[in-house]
Amino acid sequence: QHFNETGLFLRFSQRGFNGAAGLADVPVTFDYPGQFLAPAPDRILFHDKHIMSVWDGVSPTVTNLFTADAELSEIAPGSFGHYLVAERFADPVRGARLIEFDLNGVVTEHPFPQNIVNGIAVGASHIELLADHCTLLFTTGDDDPHGNRVRRMNICTNQPEPDFATLVGGFYAGSIRQLPNGDVLVANGDPIFRFNLAGSMVDTYHLPGVKLIALADDAATFWAVTVDANRQLTFLHELPLDARLPSRAVLIDSPGSSNFLLVDVTQLVVVSEWRAAVDHRVRAIRRR
Repeated sequence: QHFNETGLFLRFSQRGFNGAAGLADVPVTFDYPGQFLAPAPDRILFHDKHIMSVWDGVSPTVTNLFTADAELSEIAPGSFGHYLVAERFADPVRGARLIEFDLNGVVTEHPFPQNIVNGIAVGASHIELLADHCTLLFTTGDDDPHGNRVRRMNICTNQPEPDFATLVGGFYAGSIRQLPNGDVLVANGDPIFRFNLAGSMVDTYHLPGVKLIALADDAATFWAVTVDANRQLTFLHELPLDARLPSRAVLIDSPGSSNFLLVDVTQLVVVSEWRAAVDHRVRAIRRR
């Protein structure tokens, strides 16, 4: 995604790893987006930090679903056709919440465990609902001095649970993804850590400057974005789940490489991304 004077454009490529080849700019009649989720090519959810909307990928208009009371962060699939979006932070009296919604609007809200930092209730920057449909893993990023922790709550009981993992200091935990075998990937600024469900680290993928990851639509590989320390070079990487195998990367932005320059990358989205909380039996039936 990038901006120009007319608003937001989305950049799409054909299936496969073609680098900058075959990309097309699609104008959209909204601007200043917050986060995106694209569960299907014709269903793109996004917010502008407060207003959650859906777009069919073609029409010049979008449908607004609800307006949140606090700033929103990552959107993730929920259970049974629902979606989840985290409040990044909120008033400490009210507390930060996880909002569960569908295409008709808000379904329910789940309170995040109390985490007050500098007089603000911190919610989450990144979220992942696991395959049991109850366990939510979340990270708080640089809104929290303890942002290297992968926290955990049960959204079926709305109860906090012990932290899933504590990562090395000096970096903030970023994107989280659960794999088909139950293992969990967590981006941490330099490495990407792989944990089993017991919270034990089983593998490490070293990519300096990585904080965003997303699974391929078949979960056979995953994607990561790295930005160098000076925000001058941006790479998109495709990595095999076996860390011993080679990955491949393409330079997607550098000074003079295009008519725009990425200042930072705030999200990585794979259309129809494989996600643990989605009922994949339903998806398989629909594809027949």
